[in-house]
Formats: sequence, C-alpha cells, structure tokens
Amino acid sequence: MRERSCFVTTLCTYNSICFVDATRSSVDCLLNFGEAITLGPHRPEKLFCLLNSYEVLADLGVEIDALFSDDVDSSVQEEFHELVGMFGDSARRTFLEFGDFVLSNASKYPLPEGGLHH
Repeated sequence: MRERSCFVTTLCTYNSICFVDATRSSVDCLLNFGEAITLGPHRPEKLFCLLNSYEVLADLGVEIDALFSDDVDSSVQEEFHELVGMFGDSARRTFLEFGDFVLSNASKYPLPEGGLHH
C-alpha cells in the first residue's frame, strides 16, 4: 500500500509540473498584458475598467493558488498576487488624479443660488 501511495504522490507531482510547463507561457502573456494596463496613463475613463479588472482578479486568486500550488511553482502565484496589487494601486492613483482634476477645474460660470448643473 505504501508503494501505491508513493506512486500516486509522484504522479500528482508530475501532473502538476506538466500543467505548469504547459500553461506557463500563456499565463505569462496574460500577466504581462495586465501589467501593461496598470502602467498606462491614469485617465479617469479607465477607472471603472481598472476596478472591474481588480475585482475579477481578486476573485480568481483562490483558483490561481489551487492550480499553481507552492509545491510546484510559486512564482506564478507571486506574480499574480503582485499584479492584483498593481491593479489596486493603479485604480487608487487614477481615482486621486480624477479628484485633483475635478478640484482644479472649477466651473467658471456658477449657477444661480449655488445649484448643481446636470
């Protein structure tokens, strides 16, 4: 029975190694694409896209951790979680720049009685 357990463990490890090798280039491509998005200009119109991407990536974290376990290759996990942080930082910077833009562009024509324009 111990031989069978050792065989199953070895087979599972081998399968995990094969999976990581087969998917590594595709995952790298997706991670590089995400990184390029976060390094781009921080325009206000990108804010919701950044927030949506952050939310999707944060939800995928559990699956990435399960697929790319520490036993086989933790670099995918590390790069993925770093990318999630980059999306969060990029969204924060975009939001702050949007706030600065709104504050610096006050209306030149105030409305009567201090109302808001639509």
